[in-house]
Amino acid sequence: MPELTYAAVDKMTFCAKDIVSEKVPITVSSITDAQHVDKTSPFGNMLADFARARLAENHMAVSEPRLRSDLLMQADQGEMFLSRDPSKLTMPHPPYAAVLTGTYGVGSENVFVSLKLIRTDNAQVLSAADFVVPRGGDVGSLLGSRL
Repeated sequence: MPELTYAAVDKMTFCAKDIVSEKVPITVSSITDAQHVDKTSPFGNMLADFARARLAENHMAVSEPRLRSDLLMQADQGEMFLSRDPSKLTMPHPPYAAVLTGTYGVGSENVFVSLKLIRTDNAQVLSAADFVVPRGGDVGSLLGSRL
């Protein structure tokens, strides 16, 4: 699954290279369920993490929106700097020129993923990429209740 996401991100940034560069701030949102765009799963969160990692590997100005303002240390869990609790996050975020987002749809044998790189000032889709992930094994586990 990472390789499919990396190829999609590479294609999208290449297609938008006249607008998106190493100096253009980008953020990545969770990839959401196509039928319920306000919901995701561990699968959608992993796709976003893979996309964020690939943008960073390609030297793009990508941010980590889940960065805590303070390190959380728990003796039984370790040290964590990521959170989904808005009150714990670093603020304010810089203005983003673009956001990488998308949806996935679960079929009987495959999960269909559609990613988009969108300008934040006018909602123009700069580029897009789609791919299909077989639903078995780990993918099924990451989808959880979406099966």
